[in-house]
Amino acid sequence: MLVERYVLAKCLGEGAAGAVWLARDRKLGVDVALKLLRPELVEVAGMFERFARESDLSARMLSPNVVKVLGGGLTEAGVPYIVYEELDGEDLASKLRRAKRLSLGDMATVVIHICRGLSRAHGVGVLHNDIKPENVFLTKDTSGNLLAKLLDFGVAEMMRKRAPSELHEVVGTLEYIAPEVFLGLHAPSPQSDIYSVAVAAYECCTGRCPRPATSVGELILALASGPIEPASASRLEVTPELDAWFERALQDDPEDRFESARAMAESLHTVMATVTDRGSSRRLIDGEQRAARPTSMAPSERRPGTGYSMIPGREPDSE
Repeated sequence: MLVERYVLAKCLGEGAAGAVWLARDRKLGVDVALKLLRPELVEVAGMFERFARESDLSARMLSPNVVKVLGGGLTEAGVPYIVYEELDGEDLASKLRRAKRLSLGDMATVVIHICRGLSRAHGVGVLHNDIKPENVFLTKDTSGNLLAKLLDFGVAEMMRKRAPSELHEVVGTLEYIAPEVFLGLHAPSPQSDIYSVAVAAYECCTGRCPRPATSVGELILALASGPIEPASASRLEVTPELDAWFERALQDDPEDRFESARAMAESLHTVMATVTDRGSSRRLIDGEQRAARPTSMAPSERRPGTGYSMIPGREPDSE
């Protein structure tokens, strides 16, 4: 029992800084996800402040595509905790370990939802800084449709100018860090979050990261090895338009990427129509069907023909 309100039921996962528990909120009578900082880290310089910042920044996100913060505080022992909505489903990393890759329709849905959450975050001046499959949760909305939510703003920060000496303070996960941030050329920006989304999208599409690396040295070699292999080289139903979308989103120069998360999502929404249309219009060649290349997306992969919409971001706080 914590603060005479939350009854811990089971540990859902552990990280370097803390653990997430399924808990029962006795006051509201509902299950919640409760994140606790490791007690031994309470006195470590900066950890208490970082945990408090995660709670504050997460609470600013008013989007169905960002996990909702319900509360937080200190336990009787002085250990900080954050209370999140309890979600039914799995993170994207678990899904990819099992399925290897997603249908193109599900990939597009996940990316568009991540972009919606990012649009809200960037609108209030917050950078996520660690977008990867482990920090994307897959669940269902009230109609039973796929719903993706951004998790873990533990290394998030407010947009700000950095001194040259700070450019080498790199946070994030190796394969998903934007090149300009990894190399210390630019401070994190909305475009660096966009790059991370694109890496996750490429992985959902092909089953692998565009620049696989398990060490700093491997990533440096990957960055120096030239252009990223088109997604169509790994997946035949990827159209030239979708290849072009990946190429723009994964540009090494942040100025050559999409100008915003909203623009990234809207472009993908348009491109996905070409995937369906191109597939349905393919014909037989020399009287034989091209069995090696799928001729259309399965019905479950097709996106409904509804207009694209996104919750608009708010202006950054003046402070």
